[in-house]
Parts: sequence; C-alpha cells; structure tokens
Amino acid sequence: MKTGDLIIRDLRLKQVIRFIPDNSTILDIGCGDGYLFKLLGDRLQWGVGVDKDIPAFRSVKYQLLAGSFPDDFPDLQPGFDVIVMAAVIEHLPLVKISLVLSRCHQLLKPGGRLIITIPSLLAEPILLLMLKIGIIAGMDLDAHTGLRWDMLKRIRNPNEFHLMVHQHFEFGFNHLIVYIRQ
Repeated sequence: MKTGDLIIRDLRLKQVIRFIPDNSTILDIGCGDGYLFKLLGDRLQWGVGVDKDIPAFRSVKYQLLAGSFPDDFPDLQPGFDVIVMAAVIEHLPLVKISLVLSRCHQLLKPGGRLIITIPSLLAEPILLLMLKIGIIAGMDLDAHTGLRWDMLKRIRNPNEFHLMVHQHFEFGFNHLIVYIRQ
C-alpha cells in the first residue's frame, strides 16, 4: 500500500469506529492487516478478521483468518456485536451480496451492528486518477462491481436489518451505512 491508500484507510476507519461500542466482539470482513483492531486497542473485547490476502495470525485480542467470506468460514460462531465491511461490499459479485448479508445476520447478536462503507459514484474517477498518477496502489480498484448505495438498499432484506445511519464522508466520495440486526 502507498501513503495515499493508508490515508484513505485511516479516514474510512475513523468513521467506522465511531459506531463501534466499547468492549465489542467484532468480525472485520476484508480486514487487511487487522488495523481496525489495532485502532480500537483496549476498546476491543475480541476480534476476528477475514481477508483473502493475509497470513493467519493470532494475538491476545484478535485472530486473522486467510480466506474469502463466507465461503471459507462456514464454522464461524454467531454472537458478534459488530460486523464491519469497510470498502469490501463493492468488490463482491452482485449475485453474492444477498448471501453475504444473510450470513452477517446469522452471525450478529440481536441488536448487533453491521457497518458498511461503500464509495459513491463520484469516487471512481478520482480513484482512477489517483491510481494513474501513483498516489495510491488501488487496493483492488479494478475489482469494483459498480454496486451503488441505492442498489444496496434494494438487495438487503428489511426483515433482517434496520437502517440506523446513512452518512456521506470524505467530501461525499463515500457512504457510511450502519444497520441494526432485527
């Protein structure tokens, strides 16, 4: 990752952690190197991070698992307070998003939070320009499926999740969505 990627990641995760209650158990889908857990520090009770591009790792506070969610982790146990998908869902095939959201519903405690960030349509050309001039490495930018916020509203099952928060951040280039598990 380049400095630009790290800055974007930090800005995104600062938005996310505002909605994570203290002493939470967290599943971070697309966790990268587990930086969210490092940011939370003592606020984290326990965390599990899942990412296709990481080596397995375990510490006192969290565990990182290499693989793809949910396919490689059918045995994850329910009971998470929070599930985070920061800059992840737009990389999933559209036909798989409903399955991923249903599995998140199964893994969350009632009243648990599903926190998603997704780029706005404005972000794509800016990110492509930043990639072209070398400010960012792109973090799988070529794998964006074109998912938009309005599409996500239609895909999710309203009986599984209630919308708690929808905000724009990073000058409107990203959406922050927080759902509560019904």
